[in-house]
Amino acid sequence: MAVLESLTTFVSLFLLMSPMVQIQKVRQSQGQSLVEVNPWNLLAMSSNSALWLCYGLFLPLPPAVLCNVFGLSACCYYLSICWYYAGGEVSHSMSNWGAAARRGTLGTVLFSLSCFLYAASSHEHAQKIGYLAMVVNVLMYGAPLSVIKQVVMERSSRKLPPLQCVLCFFCSLLWLGIGLEHRDVPIILPNLCGLPLAALQLALIWRYPPGTARTGHECDDADFTQSRSPLVEMQKYIIPLSAFKRYGALSIDQLKYVKLHEDECLA
Repeated sequence: MAVLESLTTFVSLFLLMSPMVQIQKVRQSQGQSLVEVNPWNLLAMSSNSALWLCYGLFLPLPPAVLCNVFGLSACCYYLSICWYYAGGEVSHSMSNWGAAARRGTLGTVLFSLSCFLYAASSHEHAQKIGYLAMVVNVLMYGAPLSVIKQVVMERSSRKLPPLQCVLCFFCSLLWLGIGLEHRDVPIILPNLCGLPLAALQLALIWRYPPGTARTGHECDDADFTQSRSPLVEMQKYIIPLSAFKRYGALSIDQLKYVKLHEDECLA
């Protein structure tokens, strides 16, 4: 059992470090890859660390303190780097780091401070913060799925952090094992919910590999082509009767030129 608990702590620390891969890409690209970073993912992770830190400090529960001090510090670093580049020249194309993300960041900071003050007031309040942390824990596991619509539309999982999704799955699995061993409901419930959420993220990454993104024009063209009937497909080889009515007595070569010109304009 001691080995399982040590392994779980080890995996949890790696989970908190997993966004570093994306953050390093952001720094190396001078903010160009910021579009691949999901702000709600980082905000959920920072809220989770902040609440469990409050719970560990004021319950008290010492084992929960060190891990979440590290996690909260790491999340502050991640968000600082992202907002540094989001405020620069590349910010105009970063719609996911717009006004909504600013409000979310400010709300997360105020929410975390309020929970800290509330938990510090009494032992009972600290216990209530622990129940709230359970809910936020589930939200953290499911936060990468906030971009599921873009993943399906673009047929690319480039906005899903693969390392974090893998670690979320194993972290949920390990914590669920510890919860079942100790029959601890507050540990069992969030990880029982987090396990299928992490599995869904891995399924999306498998189904839509990161390197297969399609642009909006490509998606529209592909969908339009797939929706064409055989009769519509034949029209590109036929000079329509309307061309004769519109242009009068033109030669076949002239009509072909007109048809080609019309097709280029429509494209």
